Amino acid sequence: MAGLRPEGVTDAPFYDTYERNLSYAADEVAKPGRKIVIEPVKTRDLPGFFKAPSWRAQSDRGDC
Repeated sequence: MAGLRPEGVTDAPFYDTYERNLSYAADEVAKPGRKIVIEPVKTRDLPGFFKAPSWRAQSDRGDC
């Protein structure tokens, strides 16, 4: 759902894709017996990873 952002590229195009993917996942999780997990990744583990800060993943809960 998220990934590495090339250096020098803004978040905007990645956020649009992330939001579409999360919306798709929300539709899928609405089906009986399904759950979704949004897992933030630390920049120490994956430098440049889009959606790295945990506060960002937390803020997405109401976006879709």
